Amino acid sequence: MPLGILPEQTFSAQSIPCEIGDVLLLLTDGLTEVFDKHGNEMGIGPIKTALARSAALPLSDVFTQLRQVALQAGHQDDDQTMLLVRKL
Repeated sequence: MPLGILPEQTFSAQSIPCEIGDVLLLLTDGLTEVFDKHGNEMGIGPIKTALARSAALPLSDVFTQLRQVALQAGHQDDDQTMLLVRKL
């Protein structure tokens, strides 16, 4: 649920165990809701594949790789936001 969309919201917290070098990605649905010329939605699969393939790169390069996946998939109609974090 997006933050602030409803006047009363309840959220929970959970820890995510991470090891040195792990990369976490938070993204908006604009990155996965990209449609090709036939109206097919890209989905999360290509983003997961690209992240796994590029996770060892500098975060700026990971960003570029993920953005390229979305751009190559089709037209973007929604905001596209990513937050990449690497545990050091």
